[in-house]
Amino acid sequence: YNEHFDPTQRFGGKSRYDLRGIWVRCACDWHHKEAAVSANKIKANFIERTKPLLGKVLAPNHNVYCVPKGHRFGKVIPKPFYGISELLKDSNVTPCLFKRDFYKWLGSLNRLKLLLKQRSNKDLHLDDFYRTAMYFDKEKTGWLPIDTFYELCACQALTFPKEDIESLMKVLGVIVDDKIDYKRFIEMINIHSPSFEIMEFNDIPKESRYYLTTNQAASCDYLVMDNSGMRAAGVPSIRYDIQHPVTPFGGCRADIGHLGDYTSANALINPSIYTNYGLTYRDFFVPRSPQTIRTLFEKVGYSFPGDTFERLWKVGVAIDKTGLVCVDTFKMLLKTHRPYPKLAVDEQECKKSPKLAVDEQECKKCPKLAVDEQECKKRYQ
Repeated sequence: YNEHFDPTQRFGGKSRYDLRGIWVRCACDWHHKEAAVSANKIKANFIERTKPLLGKVLAPNHNVYCVPKGHRFGKVIPKPFYGISELLKDSNVTPCLFKRDFYKWLGSLNRLKLLLKQRSNKDLHLDDFYRTAMYFDKEKTGWLPIDTFYELCACQALTFPKEDIESLMKVLGVIVDDKIDYKRFIEMINIHSPSFEIMEFNDIPKESRYYLTTNQAASCDYLVMDNSGMRAAGVPSIRYDIQHPVTPFGGCRADIGHLGDYTSANALINPSIYTNYGLTYRDFFVPRSPQTIRTLFEKVGYSFPGDTFERLWKVGVAIDKTGLVCVDTFKMLLKTHRPYPKLAVDEQECKKSPKLAVDEQECKKCPKLAVDEQECKKRYQ
């Protein structure tokens, strides 16, 4: 096979390939050259009139320029009873025929306004039409008989589909008892006047107004679940779900407002008894109710004879200005108005507990036990 193989042998039809590259040049500049072809003028005009060219609309005898802009040719197909909008609704709801007719009347009115817009600068002026209508309104009531009004329209060559426009004006109250409010009519057909407000159509029953498809019902469980009273998942950075503490005297609001439940670095390294029980200094500045404050300090050992607590509470409310009093404020008032309570310690319990072997140095370190040193010696000897 190798001995009889000819590397220059080719199979198939011969192409028009040329090593000089002349066909590439022809492919690049062919669209710039239009060959002049001789043809019969009658035949050329017939082809241009009857056969559409690429990218050009076929308009025999240029009839597309003899009609208004946006005109459509052909026969108008009546809208079916169940259109697209009706098929998308609940099958138990029948289409609203009045709504369909109302939109048809609005379409006729809009077409009339577009036609008058083209005539407004030529031969029709609505101000002159209004003054002419006022001239025939001898009593100046603003109303004209419908026949007289149509005669005025005929004089101004103002033609429109009477059935649609008259039905619309009857619904809107422009025509009442065969009389027309010509001022409102002129405002309706004036292209520069603001559009009137369209009435609301309650064509869908209340029980079917929020109809859901099977696809929506599978993915819209939130419409059934009422989670308005539930908290959002997780702990927010700014706790709006708990009561905001009072800013202490000399403190900064940012220290207690936007730092969550974290405390200082000193408290993390050397935690106090409050930290071990899950309390931070913010808990001492949260406003409390009078029942909570009184119960808390009575358990510590304070007593409030007479109206002592009520008087201290009024002073604390005036200081905090929140309607309530925090623990730190009430504790400060007790230091100046009430003596610190003495702790009644049982001697038997002291003997049993090895931790209560208190010496003089421990008494001095303890800030809470305001106990005399001699009393300590007598008690623990």
